[in-house]
Amino acid sequence: MSDSVKKIEFFIPGKPVAQSRPRFARRGAFVATYDAAPAKDYKSWVKSCALDHMEKASITMISRDIPLIMTLVVDVERPKTKKNVAFPTTKPDCDNFAKGVMDALESILYQADQQIVRLVVSKHYSDRPGVTVTISEAKC
Repeated sequence: MSDSVKKIEFFIPGKPVAQSRPRFARRGAFVATYDAAPAKDYKSWVKSCALDHMEKASITMISRDIPLIMTLVVDVERPKTKKNVAFPTTKPDCDNFAKGVMDALESILYQADQQIVRLVVSKHYSDRPGVTVTISEAKC
């Protein structure tokens, strides 16, 4: 995008997957780090949804010098035993959901996740699981 960033909002349908701890594997004398399969697959799905939205909305990658505000609304499926509860207080944590989405969008929607200067994450029960991503430019 050029000098200013308009509000970007899109939905990632499906069960949200939190970023898990990194896995390690010995490769000869070296140790390699990798994501577990569910987190790796989910990041690919997030990238696909973002690229699809960017193409439809004619959005290009946001320049590195623009500070951003990211808001994530994580909707998880409501268990049958939690009929009258709005907010899940169980694992995974909000920050683990955020880390996976932020990592997936880096080099796709924005150049570096250091551009995110404000992050707001909320977790709700919903009949429509997924993550709503909203990104806007941080203004003074």
